[in-house]
Amino acid sequence: MLEVLGILMIVQGVGGFINNWIGGSPSWFLVNYVPFLDGWEMPASAVLAVVGAVVAERGAKLRKRAAKA
Repeated sequence: MLEVLGILMIVQGVGGFINNWIGGSPSWFLVNYVPFLDGWEMPASAVLAVVGAVVAERGAKLRKRAAKA
């Protein structure tokens, strides 16, 4: 489950970063709809992608550990 959440966070982060980099048109990326992130969409998207990678990696490690047990 953590892997799926991590992948969704990566998609949102990378997509939001690219969207804001090329012009910031209205889209379905989460960071565009969080009011306190106005003006900080690109850094927030990058952080979201990195945190998503960490979450996905941790989920993979936990799944492997559970499979060994």
